[in-house]
Amino acid sequence: VFRLFLKFADWRRAHSGVIAVTTLTWAWGAMFLACALRRRWLGLLGFATAFQWTIYMGLYSFTLASGVGLFIIGIATDPDRVVTLRLRVLIACLLFVEAMFHDFAALLTGTVVALELLFRAPAGRRLTEVARVALMGIPAAALASLSLLSSPTPGVNTVWTIAERAS
Repeated sequence: VFRLFLKFADWRRAHSGVIAVTTLTWAWGAMFLACALRRRWLGLLGFATAFQWTIYMGLYSFTLASGVGLFIIGIATDPDRVVTLRLRVLIACLLFVEAMFHDFAALLTGTVVALELLFRAPAGRRLTEVARVALMGIPAAALASLSLLSSPTPGVNTVWTIAERAS
């Protein structure tokens, strides 16, 4: 994201733009999740927690991916939404996009989504749901595995996202 902003501004404004996009993604993701859970007032906490420790430490890609993850969890946990094949494909694609920002954030989001879908499934269909959830996670897991295997130092578990390797 920084390189995108750097094409249009100097590094200070580009840095400010990344922080703005990251914090707003987190804040609006929290608002979206709260609205999906019918707790609209709770979404205001997303704006209060947007400038968090991970921003201070410079973990912008993790915070941005976590904000995207809040949107994904909001889509998956909406009680009015019926879980269809189209929704499963959408969630799988969004998890893949999130994994492009940060693999670990996608893992956390995928775990929450998997638990939600497993608990939502009827008791007799949980094993089938496990298989469906596993299929949904294949694209993001493949991307995480690919970035782990392309570690620049053999034996070091350095995770590089596609965006970092593309630059």
